[in-house]
This record gives sequence, C-alpha cells and structure tokens, in this order.
Amino acid sequence: MPDSITPGDVARRREAVRRLKDGRQVFTDEDAARFVDERAFTPLMHLSGCALPSISEADSRETWEGFDITDGAWRWKETLPEAHLCAYGKFLRNRGFFVAWRAFPAFYRLYGPADDSAGADAFADGLLGRMEMLVLTTIADRGPIDSRRLGRELKRDFGGNRTRFEQALGTLQTGFRMMVSGGDLAGWSLHRWDLVERLVPTGLLDELPSGEASRIALLRQYVENTVV
Repeated sequence: MPDSITPGDVARRREAVRRLKDGRQVFTDEDAARFVDERAFTPLMHLSGCALPSISEADSRETWEGFDITDGAWRWKETLPEAHLCAYGKFLRNRGFFVAWRAFPAFYRLYGPADDSAGADAFADGLLGRMEMLVLTTIADRGPIDSRRLGRELKRDFGGNRTRFEQALGTLQTGFRMMVSGGDLAGWSLHRWDLVERLVPTGLLDELPSGEASRIALLRQYVENTVV
C-alpha cells in the first residue's frame, strides 16, 4: 500500500469490492452467498454515509426506480437464510445485514447475549423488556414463525401498538437473539423468525473468540470492505 492514494484510486478500489473477487457481479443465490462470505458482512442496500458495499450494488440487475434495492437482493434476504447459507437480520444500525458464518462468532461475542439467559430469565435479570421477552418466548415455543402470525399472537399484549412490536423485533435482532429464517416472497415479502441458536451451523458458537480478537477481526474486515 503506498503512503497515499488519490480519490480516484479509492473510487476504483471501492468499485472492485462491489463485485466478487473474480470481478463478476452477483446473479444467482450461489453468487450472493459467495459475495457475503467474501465480504463477511454486507448491508442489503446502500447506507447513506457508509462506504460498505451492499449486496444490491453487487447485483447485476438494475435497482428499482426510486430505490436502492434490486430484485435479487429482495429475494436473497429470504432465500439465503432459508438455505442456511448465511445469517440475515437487522443486526447493525437497525438495517438489514447479511453476515457470513465465518464472521458470525465475532459479532455474537461483541453484540450477543452476555450469558445464556433467555425469555423469562433474561426478563427477570433486566436484560430484556416485557415486550422483548414475550416475542422471544413465543418464537422459542412456536418458531419458525412469520411476522403476521407472530403479530396476531401478541396483539393483545402490545395493545395493537405496531411500533412497540417492531421495536421489540429490532432489539432482539441487534442483540443477536433472533434472526430471519426465510420467508414468503409474494408481494412485499414476509419474514419468518427463529432463535439464533437454532439457525446457526452446529457448534459454531461453542467456542467464541475473545472480545479483543473479535474487534480486531471485524475492524480489519471493515477496512478491507471500505478500502480506507
């Protein structure tokens, strides 16, 4: 790496990381899974003020008019987790992110549960609010469960307040307690949810890296993905 690089150099290198390492754009589910694994973590679509390459930008198809998402990316948020090719959820900045299994233990170490408490135990320990506890225990009992059914199951508990329900879903995703397990692609699509421990590959979370090793690994990957 030279002592300095020009804005043009940065732009060219960032364009390169928006493709597979062999220079191709993404088209199939297999391409998409490979892109996620190469980048370790990638947002569903472009994030304002963030140079991370998104999977929509890697897709060979055009984005929807007025949006930063493609037909392929819209499918992949359901098909990739359903095939257990990677993780997907609103893990960071309350936005959808794909996370490769090779990077998942580092994220889990830094952002996941501090212990193995779940449901009522986590609520009793003050780790979860009442709404989060209800969502988590319902998913534990009945997952994988889609958003529509989950909402019906808990409508009385959150008083019909959809915002409280969505906030609980977001909190449980950023805390790496639940994530997308697939979904229905019809219309605006419909996620199915399940517990993280039931979706990750067997043994993946048995021996987690240290916090320091996790921070270093993710920071290095972030720099590789953003160039500078």
